Amino acid sequence: MTQYVEYSHDVDAKHASNIGEESVSNPVQAVKELVKNAYDADAENVWVELVGHDAQDVSLKEITKITVRDDGYAMTDEDFKTKFFRIGTKDKIDRPSSPIHGRRVVGEKGMGHYAAKRLGSVIKATSSPIDYEGREASQSMDKTITVTLDWREFKPGLDFTEIKSKGEIAERNLDQGHGLLLEISELTDTKWSVDDIRQLRIDLAMMIMPKELRDKGDDDNFTISITAPGLPDDEQGPISEDSTGLNMALFKLTATATYD
Repeated sequence: MTQYVEYSHDVDAKHASNIGEESVSNPVQAVKELVKNAYDADAENVWVELVGHDAQDVSLKEITKITVRDDGYAMTDEDFKTKFFRIGTKDKIDRPSSPIHGRRVVGEKGMGHYAAKRLGSVIKATSSPIDYEGREASQSMDKTITVTLDWREFKPGLDFTEIKSKGEIAERNLDQGHGLLLEISELTDTKWSVDDIRQLRIDLAMMIMPKELRDKGDDDNFTISITAPGLPDDEQGPISEDSTGLNMALFKLTATATYD
């Protein structure tokens, strides 16, 4: 007698080792992906900090923690459940423009999760969301949500979907502002060359669109600040528009058009 059965996919926790390492090529690219997510979240300011100190080799820096903080609309409790902890969603396909500033989203689909994993094993996310027109109602809108994800708990043989990450939802003073803070520790790459750190600053500068190319001119600002060992004092802090791609070009072409 023929017996008919059905099969479905299951995911081993070993899959965690494939997330990030094989999806994002290097730590510089991983930090950029997190900054892209801040841009897509309508942040006007992003602060990137590499925490570390000199290594024995003068050309290297020992990095112990990476933080990326923004003042975007951040995530609600529901967003954590349906987007952050759901890998590979099609949210950015369904919504190609950001809801507040109408920016064309630039982050890769689901790459924020992969990028954080590429950088380190422990990710602490602290989110203070704000409301905007059309946003799904949430009881956590005026709260602060803190979640810690430890990829070291995703050991081979365990069920990927059964491993829980702990979080808390606390009252928030709305005067404290809004946005998302990612703190990444237990880093995969603790040794950063001075050249890598300088390259990160250059790559972040290239993400700042010159006002001449913005659809809304000066009405939509996006500022990136970086603090890191290995950068001279005049390159610490906000990246000026003088460092953007338009101003770093070897040549500029200025034209005047006339119409009959």
